[in-house]
Amino acid sequence: LELLHRARFAVKKQIALAMIRSINTLKSRYYNDYLNRLILDENYIFDASRICQSKTLYDGKHSFNKHYDDLISQMNREEEMCAIVLDQHEEIQFWLRNPDRTGFSLPLHHKNYYPDFIAKHRDGRIILLEYKGKHIKDSTDTAQKYTAGLAWAELTGNIHEVIVYNNQGLDIAAQITQCLRGAE
Repeated sequence: LELLHRARFAVKKQIALAMIRSINTLKSRYYNDYLNRLILDENYIFDASRICQSKTLYDGKHSFNKHYDDLISQMNREEEMCAIVLDQHEEIQFWLRNPDRTGFSLPLHHKNYYPDFIAKHRDGRIILLEYKGKHIKDSTDTAQKYTAGLAWAELTGNIHEVIVYNNQGLDIAAQITQCLRGAE
């Protein structure tokens, strides 16, 4: 009787884990199916005039020349390094810090994805850049953002890239340059 009593908790746990796996599998299938059916409309075509600015603005020391407007959303230090590279890159016509929760977004199966930066290449293509620290570069969230961005890029003919701190020995500037050269 005591053995049955103890076993019931193990069985409950196994059932709960199986249910969670099934739910996650269904979510993943639904999301992948959704991305495959995604029809281009005005919601997924970048229009800088439709971006609402964040209430928290950049208060760093760097002065940017190519930002789309004077209102730059807050950035952490690594994002600021990305912004500096974008601002100085000869292939970039202009860029903007995409505000979280009010900016341009792509759908994920559990939330919306707001890429950190949106830039316009001098050839007219739009570039979505997402910065990830090396501690979260292999997370499920990063993989989902990459998948959504890649689907968007393929559907629109634009560019999406996830920039990772010191990725394979490449600094942020080298990764952005590689991304832009690879997309030519």
